[in-house]
Amino acid sequence: MPVMERENYGVLTRHDLVSVALLNQLHSLIHRGCLENIGSANNPDRSIEFPKPPLKRSRNRMLKRLFATRKSPWIPGRYERESYEIDFSGSLLKIELPPHHNYEGFPAEPVKTHINLYDSRSFTSIEQLGDMRFKELHEQAGLWTQGVTKRRWELFGPLWRERPVGSVGFSMVVCRSDALPESMSCFNPNHFEQVLIRNLYFRYPMRPTKGYFSAPINWRAKEVNGSTWIYHEVHMDFAQYKKKGIELLASQPASFDSHLFIPLDQRFFLRVNFWYHGYTPVESSLQHMNELRDSVIDSIQLSLSPSAQAALNDARKRWPDDRASQYRPPEPWNYPEWRQGEYEVEPDTVITKPGSQPPELHPE
Repeated sequence: MPVMERENYGVLTRHDLVSVALLNQLHSLIHRGCLENIGSANNPDRSIEFPKPPLKRSRNRMLKRLFATRKSPWIPGRYERESYEIDFSGSLLKIELPPHHNYEGFPAEPVKTHINLYDSRSFTSIEQLGDMRFKELHEQAGLWTQGVTKRRWELFGPLWRERPVGSVGFSMVVCRSDALPESMSCFNPNHFEQVLIRNLYFRYPMRPTKGYFSAPINWRAKEVNGSTWIYHEVHMDFAQYKKKGIELLASQPASFDSHLFIPLDQRFFLRVNFWYHGYTPVESSLQHMNELRDSVIDSIQLSLSPSAQAALNDARKRWPDDRASQYRPPEPWNYPEWRQGEYEVEPDTVITKPGSQPPELHPE
């Protein structure tokens, strides 16, 4: 029975209301599994018991939820890991992920453990995208994708707030760059960098309805077993919003996208995505979300297939001096001017004044 359902409770003080909220939350936790209620319809008088093996874990989970704050949030499954091995046409990737958690009950997308890079039917076509507004854009970008998995992790604050205060969305996507000529390779760090910068252009300034963004932020390149992996972030362009007199939420600096890019073959690469939806205080939010991200990235191991390893060795011989930038400032994009298209007559978005032109790919 909810705590508030009692007669003659009189005038409640703020302290009383907080106590009521805490007790109601404990009532909710019992029924949602944070406390292991073993009672059943067959034995309704049976008291709440805890099976011996998970007793400590259940109590710890309850206490962490009970004393959670914005600065020290409760993250379900924070220190638990699920191990996966994914076969990308012979290249084996190992990764460890925290368990999925979605407050509203939506499930995670299962991890595909076998991906055929060379079956074009498994990559998303323009028709499958379901958005013909960008047909020409997709053809020009020349990048096709295939999802590998998708899940979510949530951060919970004070007990009286049932909903999470923040979340980290996660996904892995295989990308195939048809725009990359045969004279270039994702195993060449310089070529790979060009592919990523070009892809950023088509994802952001060429889609002005998404808003104003600044990228790449916190660009980092790292050599792993002879191959170059690249990390960067995409943030909202606060200067553009300020210029237009648009106020953003105080929590907005804690909400951005992080990406890790890993070459898989000459024109194939893996994009590992983290979508931050943070809260205030921003510093605390980022501290805990970064910890989740870093633990996942640090767990990734990749063993290339014999053919992919041969392509990597060939690229290192052909371009022994090519390197990726160790630092890149945000791209100086000029966003196009646009208007809403006339219904059933024009595309939804009509560009009235072009912005920056797409970056060109240079083999040498």
